[in-house]
Amino acid sequence: MVISLYTEKCKYNCAFCDIASHSSSGHVTGSDINSQMDFVIDSYYNQLNQIEQVSIGNEGSILDGVTLPLESLYYILDKLSWFEKLQVLSLETRPEYLNDAILQDIIDRTDIPVVDVTVGFETQNDQIRNGQLHKGISRELFEEKAAVLGKLGIRLTVYVMLKPGFDMTEKEGVEEACATLHYLYRLCKKCKTNLIVYLNPTYIAKNSRLKDCMEKSHYMPPKIQSVLKVLLEAEKLNIPIYTGLSSESLCMENGDFKAHRDFDRNIFNAVRQFNKNQDYAVLHNFII
Repeated sequence: MVISLYTEKCKYNCAFCDIASHSSSGHVTGSDINSQMDFVIDSYYNQLNQIEQVSIGNEGSILDGVTLPLESLYYILDKLSWFEKLQVLSLETRPEYLNDAILQDIIDRTDIPVVDVTVGFETQNDQIRNGQLHKGISRELFEEKAAVLGKLGIRLTVYVMLKPGFDMTEKEGVEEACATLHYLYRLCKKCKTNLIVYLNPTYIAKNSRLKDCMEKSHYMPPKIQSVLKVLLEAEKLNIPIYTGLSSESLCMENGDFKAHRDFDRNIFNAVRQFNKNQDYAVLHNFII
């Protein structure tokens, strides 16, 4: 189950992101947020005992006390006791909000076998990440927090963008994504942090600040064939990896991988199947 809470919009305004335009520009009270969680429990009450994984986000940082008060976070965590078979809790946040005390509180309050933190690091290239995408996440901070997660036994899921630079060629986009995989592999091995990667083929978001730059540079989104190449690189590193195959109606017309004339529906279906079972055999049929 994915729970996306409606809260005050994210203050970071990353250049490639359009999500903030769908969030509240005003304050959303803790009581309002609690009511959203109550609605989830009431709406899915008869199915709660079948759910094994819950991912919680608020289109920003679930651990940001300004957009989601600590009291509401604890309220939500306590409500998870209704999920009798819950095995994995995933919380989406920026790394700034990861600290030992809060994370330990989460572990203690939930007693869930796997606690996961999901972070949008996007790319190991500092200039692209902070110069073009305006993420505002330093490598030093990210590495510091990865070590904290390793110490506490919390899993790290990382969003990685395929072809994140608006002036990248297809080949450069693949090489950068693969370089990011290797960087994450080395870092998490050093920190003894369990790692999952969520690969996002970059799309041109309708109302993002980066849209004009992409159009001026005649940017083309990455191909589904390039997704395949990155997944096969992850296989070499034995990294669990999933691919975002939907822009969730946030991209402009012809703004994602389906815009290419050589878009291969068979590869797309194979990647979708791979998302379900992590069986690389379904991808090997397309190796050239």
